[in-house]
Amino acid sequence: DGGNHLRTLHPCGGQTSAQYFHNAEWLDFNMWQSGHGRNTHNYEFIAADYDMNPPKPTMDAEPGYEDHTASFNIENGYLDDYDCRKSAYWSVFAGACGHTYGCHPIWQFLEPGRSPFTWARRNWQEALHLPGSSQMRHVRSLIESRPYLSRIPDQSLISSEIATSVHHVQATRDRDGSWAFIYLPSGNPVEIDLSKMTGSKIAVHWFDPRTGNTFAAGDAAGGKKHDFKPPTSGVDWVLVLDDASKNYRIPGTSH
Repeated sequence: DGGNHLRTLHPCGGQTSAQYFHNAEWLDFNMWQSGHGRNTHNYEFIAADYDMNPPKPTMDAEPGYEDHTASFNIENGYLDDYDCRKSAYWSVFAGACGHTYGCHPIWQFLEPGRSPFTWARRNWQEALHLPGSSQMRHVRSLIESRPYLSRIPDQSLISSEIATSVHHVQATRDRDGSWAFIYLPSGNPVEIDLSKMTGSKIAVHWFDPRTGNTFAAGDAAGGKKHDFKPPTSGVDWVLVLDDASKNYRIPGTSH
């Protein structure tokens, strides 16, 4: 086609196209398959590709699918919308250019007369209405409500414990420090170093990744460390911090 389409390689589980073809001229962006485990460290995978030279976009194009048995083991239970959200926010905030959502019964189009693969348990028509699919649009809405191409990952924003597994906190910000997003998968309090941002006054919002709703939380003084506590604990939230002088629109909105 004369090179008119973007090209990449879909790798096997736990691998990236960068292992094989990162320097190939035809490879336009890298692809990870982080696989179908629970709390997979896809933020580490994305960070590894993000730091490679020459720089190329990267994304997790096969994370854990909603309603898939965790690690292909029925004893581990099924991945749900929470697992899908963690994969999405972790990877995108770690520097991914986008994300792929998948659903186990849908990819195999399970319906009466077809044999289920790896314990698929519902028809694809029913699976269309699982909550994870409708929540993926909130990731895009949030990202696109701030400048996109100047976005970088920055864990140095986080002064408290970054943690691993289900409690891992992941941060991204604008290159100039005018805004920042911090994903808190467990809803635990977090300490943020606001000296990494511009502005003497920082506007604070909480973004609900389950509903796409945003809650204003006042202002914080810039230039120093500050503690933030999510509206509720035990569920995931995104902390949104803006240089108040920029007058950015409400997080997750188009105007």
